Amino acid sequence: MEAFENFVYTIIQSQKINDMIRNNESEYIEKKLWRTAYSFLLEAKKKNQILYLVLAPAESTIYLYAYAKIENIEILDTEKSTKITFSELRRFTNEDILKTELIKTNGEPVDENYIRPYLLCKTSSIKKYIDEEPKIPILDLTEEQFSLPLADKSFLSETELKAIDFACSKDDCIFSAKELADYLNYKDYNAANLLIGNIGKKIADYYSVDLSRKSNSPGWWRVFCDGGYIDGDDEFHWQIKNEFLQALTKTDWIEDPENFISDNETEDENNELLQTEFVEGSKKTTLINRYERNKDARQACIKYYGAVCYVCGFDFEKSYGEIGKGFIHVHHEDDISLIGNEYKVDPIKDLKPVCPNCHAMLHQKRPAYTVEELKNTMKNT
Repeated sequence: MEAFENFVYTIIQSQKINDMIRNNESEYIEKKLWRTAYSFLLEAKKKNQILYLVLAPAESTIYLYAYAKIENIEILDTEKSTKITFSELRRFTNEDILKTELIKTNGEPVDENYIRPYLLCKTSSIKKYIDEEPKIPILDLTEEQFSLPLADKSFLSETELKAIDFACSKDDCIFSAKELADYLNYKDYNAANLLIGNIGKKIADYYSVDLSRKSNSPGWWRVFCDGGYIDGDDEFHWQIKNEFLQALTKTDWIEDPENFISDNETEDENNELLQTEFVEGSKKTTLINRYERNKDARQACIKYYGAVCYVCGFDFEKSYGEIGKGFIHVHHEDDISLIGNEYKVDPIKDLKPVCPNCHAMLHQKRPAYTVEELKNTMKNT
């Protein structure tokens, strides 16, 4: 996509910008009304163009520091402020981009003494710097690629293994830095951030891939985790990638690999669907304690409903052919990690096949949305 002819300039403390990059944050509140910027965004979207946000460090506004793509601007009239939602926040690798290189929308250059937040400028004055920035993709590893470094039992430290143990004990392997810090008895949650980042760095280093801040990576942790915000919670959360979990089952660190049930296992035609009583929620003591998902119940659910998303109707086989055959996630209508005890599950009543996108949306709050609630949300959108 092309860049819109104008962009929005503002100033934020460099430490705050670095924290936003490290924690993959996607919004902030500016205590000023960005009405013209809002109209720019509407125009940019009509033209299918990108409206950029460019940041200078508040403690020293001589140089430009970072940039991002603006996804949404919300004017908060009652609070006399603006909420900016953005994506792909990155540091400029070129450290010599002077603020005075900027050109205002009226054609005048920016004065070196300008320090106020919020200024509208011509994108052409910095476009070459954005275009020249290296766009390093997130290291997207397969189960087999994760397995190679994990084959060495000394690859991760005892504390790192303990962190993974904790992460996998959480429902759907979702956890926050504060939760991990409390578990490890760290006084500062930033220490937990660094620990998770270091695991990702070790894996990236194994494959000689540079994901440092200089390379414009949004974070080392993205190597083996996904992340984001859960509805109603302003804390950033991580989620261990399934490929990484599956690779762990190939190591001798885990006593019982059956504790990990892959989401892409195909159905077993020999299951007696309506006459079998399944048990969910039993805990197994292994290196990683995780709520057991009964594989037979999962297969019975898919056999009844088919490998098609119960919410949106997406069929992986129709879209991807043979490689998508039988692929689907299974959602538990009752959150078994909240129940905490062993319980009997009805694979028809309690389980539903869903695509990964809908599965993620179902867990945007806790307890999760019901499949019917999500269906209604999609209808009303």
